[in-house]
Amino acid sequence: MGNQEERSNDTERLFARMCAPNRLERIESACNQYRSASPSDDKFLEFFSNFEFTANVIDRARYCLEKMEISEQGNHVELDVLGPESVHIEHIMPQKIKTKKAKDDFGDWVGYLGDKAEVLHPKFVSRIGNLAIFSGNLNISASNNPFESKKSAYARSSLLTTRKLTSIQEFSFAYIEQRSRELAEKAVTLWPIP
Repeated sequence: MGNQEERSNDTERLFARMCAPNRLERIESACNQYRSASPSDDKFLEFFSNFEFTANVIDRARYCLEKMEISEQGNHVELDVLGPESVHIEHIMPQKIKTKKAKDDFGDWVGYLGDKAEVLHPKFVSRIGNLAIFSGNLNISASNNPFESKKSAYARSSLLTTRKLTSIQEFSFAYIEQRSRELAEKAVTLWPIP
Protein backbone atom coordinates (compact mmCIF):
# COMPACT_ATOMS: atom_id res chain seq x y z
CA MET A 1 0.00 0.00 0.00
CA GLY A 2 1.25 3.51 -0.47
CA ASN A 3 3.51 4.68 -3.23
CA GLN A 4 4.01 1.46 -5.24
CA GLU A 5 7.03 2.74 -7.16
CA GLU A 6 8.79 3.93 -4.01
CA ARG A 7 8.20 0.63 -2.19
CA SER A 8 9.38 -1.37 -5.23
CA ASN A 9 12.59 0.62 -5.39
CA ASP A 10 13.21 0.03 -1.67
CA THR A 11 12.67 -3.70 -2.12
CA GLU A 12 14.97 -3.85 -5.14
CA ARG A 13 17.75 -2.09 -3.22
CA LEU A 14 17.26 -4.43 -0.28
CA PHE A 15 17.38 -7.48 -2.56
CA ALA A 16 20.61 -6.22 -4.16
CA ARG A 17 22.19 -5.82 -0.68
CA MET A 18 21.01 -9.33 0.28
CA CYS A 19 22.89 -10.73 -2.71
CA ALA A 20 26.16 -9.18 -1.54
CA PRO A 21 29.15 -11.54 -1.18
CA ASN A 22 29.08 -11.86 2.65
CA ARG A 23 26.64 -14.73 3.11
CA LEU A 24 26.85 -14.94 6.92
CA GLU A 25 25.42 -11.49 7.47
CA ARG A 26 22.70 -11.55 4.78
CA ILE A 27 19.75 -12.69 6.88
CA GLU A 28 20.47 -10.44 9.86
CA SER A 29 21.20 -7.54 7.53
CA ALA A 30 17.95 -8.11 5.62
CA CYS A 31 15.93 -8.23 8.85
CA ASN A 32 17.56 -5.05 10.12
CA GLN A 33 16.95 -3.27 6.83
CA TYR A 34 13.29 -4.34 6.73
CA ARG A 35 12.88 -3.19 10.33
CA SER A 36 14.30 0.22 9.53
CA ALA A 37 12.16 0.53 6.37
CA SER A 38 8.95 -0.52 8.18
CA PRO A 39 6.60 2.15 9.49
CA SER A 40 5.92 2.32 13.22
CA ASP A 41 2.82 0.51 14.44
CA ASP A 42 1.09 3.86 14.99
CA LYS A 43 1.92 5.06 11.48
CA PHE A 44 0.81 1.75 9.94
CA LEU A 45 -2.41 1.76 11.98
CA GLU A 46 -3.28 5.27 10.81
CA PHE A 47 -2.40 4.51 7.18
CA PHE A 48 -4.24 1.17 7.06
CA SER A 49 -7.43 2.50 8.66
CA ASN A 50 -7.62 5.39 6.16
CA PHE A 51 -6.39 3.54 3.07
CA GLU A 52 -8.76 3.41 0.10
CA PHE A 53 -9.01 -0.13 -1.25
CA THR A 54 -10.11 0.88 -4.73
CA ALA A 55 -10.76 -1.58 -7.57
CA ASN A 56 -7.09 -1.75 -8.59
CA VAL A 57 -6.01 -2.93 -5.09
CA ILE A 58 -9.15 -4.75 -3.93
CA ASP A 59 -7.22 -8.04 -3.88
CA ARG A 60 -5.14 -6.60 -1.03
CA ALA A 61 -8.31 -5.99 0.95
CA ARG A 62 -9.49 -9.53 0.22
CA TYR A 63 -6.13 -10.94 1.37
CA CYS A 64 -6.20 -8.90 4.60
CA LEU A 65 -9.81 -9.79 5.39
CA GLU A 66 -9.22 -13.48 4.61
CA LYS A 67 -6.20 -13.59 6.95
CA MET A 68 -8.21 -11.84 9.66
CA GLU A 69 -11.01 -14.37 9.19
CA ILE A 70 -8.56 -17.26 9.41
CA SER A 71 -7.22 -15.86 12.68
CA GLU A 72 -10.83 -15.65 13.99
CA GLN A 73 -11.55 -19.21 12.88
CA GLY A 74 -8.47 -20.63 14.56
CA ASN A 75 -6.23 -21.00 11.52
CA HIS A 76 -8.52 -23.28 9.53
CA VAL A 77 -7.57 -23.26 5.88
CA GLU A 78 -11.00 -23.39 4.22
CA LEU A 79 -10.61 -19.88 2.86
CA ASP A 80 -7.34 -20.83 1.20
CA VAL A 81 -9.07 -23.78 -0.44
CA LEU A 82 -11.95 -21.65 -1.73
CA GLY A 83 -9.72 -19.06 -3.36
CA PRO A 84 -10.56 -15.53 -4.52
CA GLU A 85 -13.00 -16.77 -7.18
CA SER A 86 -15.36 -17.93 -4.41
CA VAL A 87 -14.68 -15.34 -1.72
CA HIS A 88 -15.88 -11.93 -2.77
CA ILE A 89 -15.47 -8.46 -1.39
CA GLU A 90 -18.76 -6.92 -0.36
CA HIS A 91 -19.09 -3.16 -0.01
CA ILE A 92 -21.44 -2.89 2.95
CA MET A 93 -22.39 0.64 1.94
CA PRO A 94 -22.65 0.23 -1.85
CA GLN A 95 -20.17 1.78 -4.24
CA LYS A 96 -22.98 3.82 -5.78
CA ILE A 97 -25.74 5.34 -3.72
CA LYS A 98 -27.06 8.32 -5.71
CA THR A 99 -28.51 6.83 -8.88
CA LYS A 100 -32.10 5.61 -9.25
CA LYS A 101 -30.80 2.13 -10.13
CA ALA A 102 -28.63 2.05 -6.99
CA LYS A 103 -31.62 3.12 -4.92
CA ASP A 104 -33.83 0.47 -6.54
CA ASP A 105 -31.18 -2.25 -6.13
CA PHE A 106 -29.70 -1.39 -2.72
CA GLY A 107 -32.19 0.86 -0.96
CA ASP A 108 -32.12 4.53 -0.03
CA TRP A 109 -28.62 4.77 1.40
CA VAL A 110 -28.57 8.55 0.97
CA GLY A 111 -31.65 8.85 3.18
CA TYR A 112 -30.36 6.19 5.57
CA LEU A 113 -26.93 7.82 6.05
CA GLY A 114 -28.25 11.36 6.45
CA ASP A 115 -27.56 14.88 5.27
CA LYS A 116 -23.90 14.61 4.29
CA ALA A 117 -24.14 11.15 2.72
CA GLU A 118 -23.30 12.23 -0.82
CA VAL A 119 -20.29 14.25 0.35
CA LEU A 120 -18.91 11.63 2.77
CA HIS A 121 -19.63 8.55 0.65
CA PRO A 122 -16.52 8.83 -1.60
CA LYS A 123 -14.26 9.24 1.45
CA PHE A 124 -15.56 6.10 3.21
CA VAL A 125 -16.77 3.67 0.53
CA SER A 126 -13.38 2.01 -0.11
CA ARG A 127 -12.10 1.88 3.45
CA ILE A 128 -11.50 -1.49 5.07
CA GLY A 129 -14.29 -0.79 7.59
CA ASN A 130 -16.83 -0.76 4.76
CA LEU A 131 -15.64 -4.05 3.30
CA ALA A 132 -16.56 -7.62 4.18
CA ILE A 133 -15.76 -10.96 2.63
CA PHE A 134 -18.60 -13.13 1.49
CA SER A 135 -18.75 -16.54 -0.09
CA GLY A 136 -21.56 -17.11 -2.54
CA ASN A 137 -24.20 -14.75 -3.79
CA LEU A 138 -25.71 -11.99 -1.74
CA ASN A 139 -29.45 -11.87 -2.18
CA ILE A 140 -30.24 -8.48 -0.75
CA SER A 141 -33.38 -6.67 -1.74
CA ALA A 142 -33.90 -2.96 -1.28
CA SER A 143 -35.92 -1.74 1.67
CA ASN A 144 -36.40 1.37 3.74
CA ASN A 145 -33.48 0.33 5.92
CA PRO A 146 -30.85 -0.96 3.47
CA PHE A 147 -28.41 -2.11 6.14
CA GLU A 148 -31.10 -4.13 7.89
CA SER A 149 -31.69 -5.95 4.59
CA LYS A 150 -28.03 -6.87 4.34
CA LYS A 151 -27.89 -8.17 7.90
CA SER A 152 -30.09 -11.14 7.06
CA ALA A 153 -27.64 -12.14 4.30
CA TYR A 154 -24.66 -11.66 6.63
CA ALA A 155 -26.36 -13.87 9.23
CA ARG A 156 -26.32 -16.77 6.75
CA SER A 157 -22.56 -16.48 6.24
CA SER A 158 -20.24 -19.03 7.80
CA LEU A 159 -17.53 -16.37 7.98
CA LEU A 160 -17.28 -15.07 11.55
CA THR A 161 -16.08 -11.58 10.63
CA THR A 162 -19.02 -11.16 8.26
CA ARG A 163 -21.55 -12.59 10.73
CA LYS A 164 -20.35 -10.08 13.34
CA LEU A 165 -21.93 -7.36 11.22
CA THR A 166 -25.35 -8.61 12.29
CA SER A 167 -24.78 -7.21 15.79
CA ILE A 168 -24.49 -3.65 14.46
CA GLN A 169 -27.60 -1.59 15.15
CA GLU A 170 -26.83 1.23 12.73
CA PHE A 171 -24.27 1.31 9.95
CA SER A 172 -22.88 4.83 9.69
CA PHE A 173 -19.78 6.74 8.63
CA ALA A 174 -18.72 6.81 12.29
CA TYR A 175 -19.04 3.02 12.41
CA ILE A 176 -16.96 2.63 9.23
CA GLU A 177 -14.27 4.74 10.89
CA GLN A 178 -14.45 2.70 14.11
CA ARG A 179 -14.39 -0.65 12.28
CA SER A 180 -11.50 0.51 10.08
CA ARG A 181 -9.53 1.32 13.22
CA GLU A 182 -10.37 -2.06 14.81
CA LEU A 183 -9.30 -3.93 11.67
CA ALA A 184 -6.11 -1.86 11.50
CA GLU A 185 -5.32 -2.84 15.10
CA LYS A 186 -5.83 -6.48 14.14
CA ALA A 187 -3.55 -6.00 11.12
CA VAL A 188 -0.79 -4.67 13.40
CA THR A 189 -0.96 -7.88 15.46
CA LEU A 190 -1.10 -10.14 12.38
CA TRP A 191 1.76 -8.41 10.56
CA PRO A 192 4.18 -7.06 13.17
CA ILE A 193 7.41 -5.33 12.24
CA PRO A 194 9.89 -8.12 11.44
